[in-house]
This record gives sequence, structure tokens and C-alpha cells, in this order.
Amino acid sequence: MKFFTKKRIILTSVIVFFLLLVLSLFGTEEENEVQTVSSNNTESYEEKNEEKSETAINENYVVSSSDEIQLDVPEPNPASDFMYQLTEDGNGVLITAYIGTSTTISIPSEIEELPVTNINSLLSSSLNSYEEEEFRNRIRQVFFPDSVKKINEYLFSRYKNLYYVRLSKSCSIIPSGMFEDCESLK
Repeated sequence: MKFFTKKRIILTSVIVFFLLLVLSLFGTEEENEVQTVSSNNTESYEEKNEEKSETAINENYVVSSSDEIQLDVPEPNPASDFMYQLTEDGNGVLITAYIGTSTTISIPSEIEELPVTNINSLLSSSLNSYEEEEFRNRIRQVFFPDSVKKINEYLFSRYKNLYYVRLSKSCSIIPSGMFEDCESLK
């Protein structure tokens, strides 16, 4: 009986050894394939990053070091999504609030056949503090038309989830505190 048990243990050990050997050989081939695919992906990623960093900035791109965010300018929100009034000189439109529901705000270049030239606020004055916070957390992207020349201070202050803003080419000054506490801004 003892001999049978020793023989069985040795035979089992030999089988386990060969199984481990076979598994390790197949595992090595799979690892080599993964490494090859991974190195190909790395090369491709590096080539793409080089291309990205060489890409010129245009109105639809923002480049920050080698990172690139490509966003096409969406269709403008309808005028009904905004509260607005005429500018003091009567030659343009002043946006006073955004009342739409989209997480992306694309300001139209014209409202009632007048250029949108000033942005005073996106928050409606009728909102309570909870609704203001909810509004700020909802907005993700904002696109200004090139007609906008003046933006109010602290316009995006505490917009925690805002990650992209396309500014107007006509706006020569970024007002004080405009992006204060914009934690997600890219």
C-alpha cells in the first residue's frame, strides 16, 4: 500500500510539473503577442501625439501642450433659450441669462437681426442659490460667436463641470475672475 501511494504522489507531481511547464510556455507566447500589440499601440499613440502637437490652432481646436481637444462648433441655441436686451447704444444684443436646458451653450451671433455683442450673465436672477449651483454644475461647454466683444467679470465663476469654452476672436480681454474655480476646464 505504501508503494502505491508513493508512486501515485510521484506520478501526480510529474503531471503537475508538465502542466505548469506547458501553461508557462503558452503564457509566454501570449505575453509576447500582448507585448507586440502593446508596443505597436505605443508607437501609434506616439505618432498621433506628434501629429497632434504639430496641428495648427484654428477656431475648432484648443491645444494645450501635446493634448488636443477637437470640438466642432455646434449649431447655435435658439434665441428663446436666452434672456436678452438691447445694448446701451441700441446696435447690439446683451445676453442677460441662459434659460435653456442643454449642457452645451452655443450663443447665436445674431438675435432679432442684431449682433450679439455683450454677455452679462448666463445665470437667471430668478434662481435661488440651490438652482444656481445646479445650473453651474450642469453646463459643460460654451461657444461664443465672434460677434461678442465684451464679457462680464466672473461669468463662469464656480462652474465646476465646465470643461471647454471657445472664446470670441473679437474679445480682446479676459475679464477678472472669469474662470475662477473652474476645476474641469481643459
